[in-house]
Amino acid sequence: MNDFEDSMLEISQNNLNREYQRLKDLDNKAIGLITITGILITFLSNFAKMEACISKILFSFVAFLFFMTILFGILAIRTRLTDGLSTNYLIEDFGSETDSKTQIRGLIQTIGDAEDKIDNLCSAKATEIQYAVYSLGIGLIFLICYTISIII
Repeated sequence: MNDFEDSMLEISQNNLNREYQRLKDLDNKAIGLITITGILITFLSNFAKMEACISKILFSFVAFLFFMTILFGILAIRTRLTDGLSTNYLIEDFGSETDSKTQIRGLIQTIGDAEDKIDNLCSAKATEIQYAVYSLGIGLIFLICYTISIII
């Protein structure tokens, strides 16, 4: 049974590390979306010509969608409080246990709980990034239409 508990402890630690890496990766994706959108806004502002009514409408749609992309990106990278795994907490909680199996199982459960919390946080971030990508994609379509409308 000791090998099983050791394996579970190692798996739970690896899963928690993977969730923390996922959290960082999602933040990097959001920052990338904000950066790309900023570049596209610069492109949009350099070619802003509003001679026709359709150009004004398309420009407004593009500007709004790019603003929404940035907003969703900022929502994704905003600071959120999460419970970390404090070594002192683990010692206090499981140090008084005399049975090593109980200690290890409690530790595995605590790591699993932390993993679930980080996973929920990552899911919320991923949803916000998904909305940012949708907004950017639709904004790009309108940007292409806007560019065509000012060329013609």
